[in-house]
Amino acid sequence: MRVVLISVAFNLFWLLAVLGQHAALPYLVLALLVAFIVERKGIAVVLLIALVGIAGDSLLSLLGFLEFGAHHLPLWFCLLWVGFSAYVVSLRSLLISKPVTVVALVGAVGGAASYLAGERLGAVTFNYSLPAILTVLFLAWFSYSAFILFVLHRFAKKESVWSSRQRDTASEQREH
Repeated sequence: MRVVLISVAFNLFWLLAVLGQHAALPYLVLALLVAFIVERKGIAVVLLIALVGIAGDSLLSLLGFLEFGAHHLPLWFCLLWVGFSAYVVSLRSLLISKPVTVVALVGAVGGAASYLAGERLGAVTFNYSLPAILTVLFLAWFSYSAFILFVLHRFAKKESVWSSRQRDTASEQREH
């Protein structure tokens, strides 16, 4: 049930960002603040994933694959990356429990499809043929997904070590 609620919340966030764009900025920021309050762990991981995604999409924009009507990615789109990153970090235990190849393939298809939906809603323009764009987006999102899984696995290991240390410290304090 938690996964469904988080997924519905992210999809509403995506829709608000894509349809509202600059007009939606206050609501996007508010939603992200709520997400960070609810899920305090992993804010640095969220920002790392978002920065990599923003950098990758900036490159796609510079190469002319994506166009947002400006020479840089718009703020609403960058916040969308932060929202997506918060989404995957909140689902980290589910994502890291699945085979990497499967998650990367699902991420590649879903990521490319979300850009196609954004293009259909007028949020982004494609400057190449649809097959070329979808191929580039599939490859980009396969790479993003593999990177995200790598980061989530590392984060889970550190979380496990941190929890273990906290239990050990609490145990030692009870003994004394």
